[in-house]
Amino acid sequence: MPGHLTWEFGKELQKLGVEIINRKADKTVFRDRNLIIGASPDAANNFGRLAAEALLQKVSNLPS
Repeated sequence: MPGHLTWEFGKELQKLGVEIINRKADKTVFRDRNLIIGASPDAANNFGRLAAEALLQKVSNLPS
């Protein structure tokens, strides 16, 4: 969450216990339970793939 985003709402998230792990805008994505985040718009493809994998995992665990 580089740049202005950290200043505007990052401090409030940190007060709630969120640890901001990325320091630059790149293609990285991260999943923590049901939260999926991307470091920048460049991460859109990786974000989509990770989100699809997470959804498939949820669906495959549903009772029949």
